Amino acid sequence: MTIATTSFRFRYILLRRLPSLSFFLAAVALIMLALGPIGWRAGWWHFRVGFFYLMPWAGYFGVAAVMVAVLALVLGRAVISWPGVVIGIVAFIAGGLTAYAPLHYYAMGGKYPPIDDITTDTVNPPAPIQILMPVRSRRENPP
Repeated sequence: MTIATTSFRFRYILLRRLPSLSFFLAAVALIMLALGPIGWRAGWWHFRVGFFYLMPWAGYFGVAAVMVAVLALVLGRAVISWPGVVIGIVAFIAGGLTAYAPLHYYAMGGKYPPIDDITTDTVNPPAPIQILMPVRSRRENPP
C-alpha cells in the first residue's frame, strides 16, 4: 500500500465519521446544559456551577458540534450516505440550539443592571447610599 492510498483511506474514514462526531458533541452539549439546573435542584452542587461552568461549556460544545457538522456536510457530501447527512443535520440543529441558550443568557445579562437594590419593605424602604447617587443618575434607570 502506498502513502497516497493510505492517506486517501484515512481521509475517507475521517469524513465518514464526522457526522457521528458532531452528533456526539451536540449530545454532550445538551446533557451539560440540562445537567446544570438538574444538579442544583437535586442538591449535587451550587447553582453557580451550572451557570458559570456547565452552561458556558455547553455553549462551547454546541458551537463545536455546529462547526463539525458543517465540515461534515460540506467536505464529505460525496462520501457520506443519507443516514450520515440526517445525523449531520440533526447535530447542526441541536448544537445550534444548545449554543444559543448560553449565548442569549449572557447577552441578556449585560443589558440589564444587576439585581442588588431590592427591598421587601415597600412602606419604609432604606435610604439609598449617597455615594452611588451620582452614578445611578447617569443611567437609563435613575433612582
